[in-house]
Amino acid sequence: MFQSGNGTDYLAVRAYDGTAWSAWTDFHVIAPTRQPPVVNVADQSVVAGSSTYVSTMFSVTDSYTSTMTDYHIFDGTADASSGHFVLLGNAIAANTVTDVTPLNMAGLSFLAGTTSDYVAIQAFDGTAWSAWTAFHINPHAYKPVITPTNYVAHVNEIVPFVSLFQINGLTDLGLSNISYQVYDATTDQGSGHFALLGATDSPFAAKQTVFSVGGVIKPSIVYVGGAVPEYVAVRAYDSTANAYSDWTAFHIAPPVPPVIHASDTTIAHNGSVALSSLFTVTDANNYAITQYQFYQANTNSDAGKLLLGGTAQAAATVVPIFATPTLATATFQAGSGTDFVALRAYDGTNWSSWQAFHIAAPLNNAPVVTVTDHTLAAGTDTLMSTLFSVRDAEGDAIQAYQFYDSTAAANSGHFTLAGTAQAANTIINATAAQLASLTFHAGTVPDYVAMRAFDGLDWSAWNAFHL
Repeated sequence: MFQSGNGTDYLAVRAYDGTAWSAWTDFHVIAPTRQPPVVNVADQSVVAGSSTYVSTMFSVTDSYTSTMTDYHIFDGTADASSGHFVLLGNAIAANTVTDVTPLNMAGLSFLAGTTSDYVAIQAFDGTAWSAWTAFHINPHAYKPVITPTNYVAHVNEIVPFVSLFQINGLTDLGLSNISYQVYDATTDQGSGHFALLGATDSPFAAKQTVFSVGGVIKPSIVYVGGAVPEYVAVRAYDSTANAYSDWTAFHIAPPVPPVIHASDTTIAHNGSVALSSLFTVTDANNYAITQYQFYQANTNSDAGKLLLGGTAQAAATVVPIFATPTLATATFQAGSGTDFVALRAYDGTNWSSWQAFHIAAPLNNAPVVTVTDHTLAAGTDTLMSTLFSVRDAEGDAIQAYQFYDSTAAANSGHFTLAGTAQAANTIINATAAQLASLTFHAGTVPDYVAMRAFDGLDWSAWNAFHL
């Protein structure tokens, strides 16, 4: 077996058959040229006097993905105020190359001074050392860091002051060395304010004034939510380090109302669609929508209509729709032409704005009634359904009829509905089902009658004839 190395090897071979040797035959064994590992590192910024694990400062890439077997470190800064490496608890002198095994790398840290250190590191993958890679470790003075929590405060909600932010990545649940300065810049009517819990007249409610929060009263300082966003600024003081944070400004916002998204839509003639399919709603607070309100502006008889559980709702009226269970039963029944509707949503805290949109359907054609004069034998009863015909362009079923007898003479005829005689000069209403029981009883003089038909959206014209 031949173990390849790094790059090209020149070999030769000959064979012996027991009598004679062959000539030498030479050839090359070419292996990839091995690249040394590469240390990746950038200048570091650390708090003066702090200790940082060196393993967090760099990474190593290796074209053969080999595991590193050794490291060298070097600190080129020997100033008394500079930092130094610490290996397993022991300080390492400057200007010294120190060997660090992978096992010991976990115990290697750098203790920052007050001036910048120029350091370098190299790595070994078992075959080759990387180049020395140099970088700076730059110390800076410690100061606390305020991070807003982006708290959403409801109107009149009482929020602990320390819930509005974190200090150095932690919630201040009693840090005795930390106090604060606070500034509330919002003077709008309806804005919130800071207060001392339980106090009726709190100096912390003052606007555009810096006030201090610390000591035993710190847990009792609260923010009382308003109806508009509050713009405040806070900075922290660490008495242990005698250090102030920067001023950190942020907003304390009331919950954002939900938003209804809907656009104009078209549905088929006599079509019916689930109301929930006509819109979507988003809520920035991720609150559940609990209620809707629906409004339809069109009041004409052939307008579309909202149905809840199959019951038509009045137009030009705000209709409440509960998200559960009513919305699942809400449908919109197409009318003739375009309906103008609006919808808004409630998330338990705020109503969205009204979102208006149009629901269009093809214009409906009213039914057409065809009648002719008829001669009936005096005293006979004739089914009205045999005396006219109705045609509807869309094929809509006729749902109702109206009849009118304008002849009031005592010897004239009259309509009879379900066996009951109907008075003259009165509009007689009959459903499609009742038509089978509507007859005309002929008198001894002609009657002048009229009728019309309804297809669910529109009435036909009145059509007059003689019987």
